[in-house]
Amino acid sequence: MVDRQRDHEPIIQNFRKWLRDNSASGTLGQTETVNTQFMPSQRLDTWLKEANNTRNLLRALWPEPDDVPVQPKEIWGKCSKGFATLLLIGKGHFIQHFIKHDSLWDGQMPFNDCPSNFPTTGDDPNFFKKFAECQWQFFPHTFLPDVIDIHLNLTRILPIAHKELLAPGGFADTYKIQLHQAYDLLTTPLDQRRVSMIGLQPSPHDEPPVKLTGN
Repeated sequence: MVDRQRDHEPIIQNFRKWLRDNSASGTLGQTETVNTQFMPSQRLDTWLKEANNTRNLLRALWPEPDDVPVQPKEIWGKCSKGFATLLLIGKGHFIQHFIKHDSLWDGQMPFNDCPSNFPTTGDDPNFFKKFAECQWQFFPHTFLPDVIDIHLNLTRILPIAHKELLAPGGFADTYKIQLHQAYDLLTTPLDQRRVSMIGLQPSPHDEPPVKLTGN
């Protein structure tokens, strides 16, 4: 039987507060304003490596040092985002399971469907649903050059820190946006884009495409 996560532990409370206070602004869905937050990958990795934070989180989950089944470096190299998601939904102990299965590592996330190796628990039939809903704050979209038509999951956050309407239209509205630097891989200043949210009917897992058009 897996122990229940002790959310009252100071390091777990500190982690949740740090996450709230240090998340970046983003945009979710068709909206005229910035309306949500996400956690940049580098910012999360830096915090986990600072001041024994990961080790202290593991000790909060397994108070006896000899019982800790995972080393901090295993999490940093494989499952930083998975670990953070598990902690937020009260399932931190399952990091030992995630480490053992490469299909559950950060490189395979985010999950749209439940992986075959995803853990289960008898007292929470909604384990995967909670995980899937929580994971998106760690996986904002990355803007790439020369991508002109892309369909994203409805819950994928766009790393847009600022959004200004330039020209409304019957079929599409044109916005000037400011992207979070870590997720802006447009190659040169000449690659700045105007973003139009196209009002097409989405599929069950897609949001309307983000159309990128050059200035």
